[in-house]
Amino acid sequence: MEGVLILVIPFERLHDCVGILASHFTQLSVLTHDDEESVKYRQIAVLGLRRDVRGTAVENNKRQLLSVGLYGNFLGLTELQPGACPPYSVPPSSRQS
Repeated sequence: MEGVLILVIPFERLHDCVGILASHFTQLSVLTHDDEESVKYRQIAVLGLRRDVRGTAVENNKRQLLSVGLYGNFLGLTELQPGACPPYSVPPSSRQS
């Protein structure tokens, strides 16, 4: 199954999602937004590609996310804007009758 993840959560909850994100998504990016409500509630956007991740790739993803969530700084994150992360190719949806 392919797809693109766009997850908006409070920065403090990222560590709760590390396991599922690390094993089901690649090319993960964690970004902030300058919207007033996003700043007020310390929200982040997590972007990624849906893939079945295994082995060392899972551990690498976990390390990346933990370095942001547990050891990182909300104010030090890159802001969501054009060019902040590589573009994601969105697969077409399947037709349903």
